[in-house]
Amino acid sequence: MNHDLAAYNCFRRVRVESEARSADTEASAVAAQLLEKPVTLHRDIRSVLELQKSVVSVDAAVSLAEKALQKFPDSRYLKSCLSMSLKWQVEQLGETASQELIERTAHLLSEVISLYPDSCFKTEIDRANVLGKSNHSLSQADRIYQDCSDESWGLCPNSSSTTATPTS
Repeated sequence: MNHDLAAYNCFRRVRVESEARSADTEASAVAAQLLEKPVTLHRDIRSVLELQKSVVSVDAAVSLAEKALQKFPDSRYLKSCLSMSLKWQVEQLGETASQELIERTAHLLSEVISLYPDSCFKTEIDRANVLGKSNHSLSQADRIYQDCSDESWGLCPNSSSTTATPTS
């Protein structure tokens, strides 16, 4: 089964209000099938996470990403997918996001930065945005934003306020 195509078709049907309930069920089925097929998991998970977020809930997307990462704990791509899903959750909750969720998301984003050092600018900004949701982390978020504006961003910032390690 092409999970990417199934996700697209489900998105399309959600636009028709009468089919929204069946789309919710179908989205859950696509997610369950995806977890059973490791070959297509890495190829299709991002589309299915977007589907889960739009049709079911952000919590469902986080749950799917967590289950996928449990199956393949060394997958840097799945860590990136989980960090994206957690970021959605923090954004959805806004100021009511728990400190624990903010810290977990920021930590995972830091890990993703170290796993993808050549493409960390957007992830650094995401990390600063997440940290900015907490009064406890505002100064850290400000430092990251400052580092981002100070650097020429051909590389990640070489700063003690981030956990990314710049490449040579």
